Amino acid sequence: MTHGDANLPLAEQEAWVCKETRQSDSSEDENNSKAQNYDMYNIYSRSGKRAILLTCGLIAFICPCTDTVYLPVLPELAAYYDASDALVAVTVSAYLGAVGVGQLFFGTLADRYGRLVVIYAGLIIYEGLTVACIFAPTIQVLIALRTLDGFVVSSSLVAAQSIITDIFPAEELGSAMGVFFFPVLVA
Repeated sequence: MTHGDANLPLAEQEAWVCKETRQSDSSEDENNSKAQNYDMYNIYSRSGKRAILLTCGLIAFICPCTDTVYLPVLPELAAYYDASDALVAVTVSAYLGAVGVGQLFFGTLADRYGRLVVIYAGLIIYEGLTVACIFAPTIQVLIALRTLDGFVVSSSLVAAQSIITDIFPAEELGSAMGVFFFPVLVA
């Protein structure tokens, strides 16, 4: 009903309002039925899901790879920093402990701010901390940087795992998680 229709008799105005109400009710019913038929697991195609799974697996690969690649250098680090082997081994323990604790923290951040935001921010900070580890002047600074490195890199692991659980339904989730964790276990 437009502004110029105010001159219509009252009965015709009421009929027009009733007709508009019926039309809006039927469109709401259509929207509700569309929402009920919506399946969140069918947003991506099968190949799209595979690409996301591969990308998330490679992102998660960074976490254990950073620890494993580092192990052969431990004797040289002990000589470089003039530290005991036990103190140098603390860099590995601190890293792994921080990975475990970091997942608790970054899991809630990923739920609140989004998976990709947490992955991108975590990987950028991780790269900066990894470069800082190269220039650590003492073993104590290296231990602190490796601890922070482990804490931050866990963001990629937990957020990537959350993405996988978001896009795969329950009946496909087990095999998807197997593929996801394969690179992690290989590293």
